[in-house]
Amino acid sequence: MIFASTMILLGVIFTAMVFVRKYYNALFSGETIEYQAKLVEIRDSINTDGGLVCPIVKYESDNGTVKAHSFMPIQRSSLNYRVGDTISIIVPAKKPKLFMISGLELNSPEDENRMQIILAGVGIGCLVIGAFALMLM
Repeated sequence: MIFASTMILLGVIFTAMVFVRKYYNALFSGETIEYQAKLVEIRDSINTDGGLVCPIVKYESDNGTVKAHSFMPIQRSSLNYRVGDTISIIVPAKKPKLFMISGLELNSPEDENRMQIILAGVGIGCLVIGAFALMLM
C-alpha cells in the first residue's frame, strides 16, 4: 500500500510540475517590462544547503516601489551579484512581484519541450505503476 501511494503521489507531483513550468514560461513569453532594480536580499532556497538561492529586489514602477522575488531559484554560482548591486530585471506585466534577471535566459523552446515530455512521462509512469500496484493488493 505504501509503495502504491508513494508512486501515485510522485506521479501527481511530476505531472503538476509540467503545468507549473508551462505557467511560468507563459508569464515571461507575454508582455514584460525591463527595470533596473536594487538587490536587497539573497535568500537560500529551501533544503538546498545554499546551492540554490532566491534573489529579492526592489524597483520603482508607475505604481511605486515594488519588492519582488525571482520566479525560480538560481544557482548561487551563477549569481554574480551582491546585495546592494543594481541589476537589470524582466518583470511580467501581470505579475509585478516576480522577476527574471536579464541575461539569465530560460531554456530554449526545444529544451523546455523535452523537459516537459520527460516530466509528463515520469509522472504518468508513476501513476500507472501506482494504480497497478493498488490493483494487485
